[in-house]
Amino acid sequence: MLDLARVVAASARYEIPEPHPGARALARDACRFLGALVRTLQPRRVLEFGSGFSSVVIARELGRLGSGRLDSIDHSPAWSARAREMARGHGVLDRVELRAFPLGLRLHDGVPSVFYLVPPDFYGDDRYELVLVDGPGHEVGRDGALPEALPRLTVPGWVVLDDGRAEHVQRALARWKARFGPALRWSDCVELGNGIVLAEKVAEPAPGARLGPGPRIGAWLRAGRNLVRVERLGLNRDRVDRLAAPGGPA
Repeated sequence: MLDLARVVAASARYEIPEPHPGARALARDACRFLGALVRTLQPRRVLEFGSGFSSVVIARELGRLGSGRLDSIDHSPAWSARAREMARGHGVLDRVELRAFPLGLRLHDGVPSVFYLVPPDFYGDDRYELVLVDGPGHEVGRDGALPEALPRLTVPGWVVLDDGRAEHVQRALARWKARFGPALRWSDCVELGNGIVLAEKVAEPAPGARLGPGPRIGAWLRAGRNLVRVERLGLNRDRVDRLAAPGGPA
């Protein structure tokens, strides 16, 4: 059983790589918590949605442990390339696989969401013990993160959700709780960075856990709205101005 209070206390003493990229990266205290959590759990495989400085924090800690591998996914080749350069600069590139996949319509058990178009063979056969959800950004929705990750997560296994105080994340969290029920045990929001919420996978979700007609219609409406946002914001087009923006990727 994870002692969350002890991890939070340990994070106050955890030293992250320097320099920290700034406001657009995962907040300093959240990075310290993430590093302390990886040190505590000692996972062999970690999955990350949303690449950046957090990828360096995870990969460096896996390197210190002497084992483990991070698979990090982002929608932007530019952000992925920036994260790769940071990982190379900190000498941890051998611990991380950084890949960019565009955003698009996904179906998980018939439920739609806008999420990364990851080829099924990317993940391989071994399951992950830890998943960090820090994307997609721009409020295009994170509904697809848990349906994508849960079948690939061990029991027990852990999910770390960033931006836990954001309203759109809170709404996704409520939908996940309703959909997956007792398969996950959730923490309260930890007041670090923009808020961190943890979930422990304690069982496989009930077979055929599906939405009723009302929630299913709502899911299709959200997916349609978010597809429009992806196009309007140009999220599937590499934009050099984002790469050059102060702070870099999250």
